[in-house]
Amino acid sequence: MPIRLRTELSALEPTPEEFRTIFRAVDALEHRLQLEFGAVDSLSARQREDFERQREEAIRAVSDSHRHDTDHHPSHDLYRAARGVGAWAASP
Repeated sequence: MPIRLRTELSALEPTPEEFRTIFRAVDALEHRLQLEFGAVDSLSARQREDFERQREEAIRAVSDSHRHDTDHHPSHDLYRAARGVGAWAASP
């Protein structure tokens, strides 16, 4: 997962500490998902949306204030990268 996550976050250009913090947050969410449901495929559409939202929020929580302020705009690279991470989490 670290290599795949690093690739997904490449547009964010996280510092090593940001990456570790994001990894821990995302890993905890994915571990909980595996324990409760087995896989993303087992989630209902609503549960999948909630999981994606939680994953995106975990990533945004690590972002510095500049990134957080600018990633709300759909045309911004950081916004698209965060959305891409959420989409990856939902893919089979």
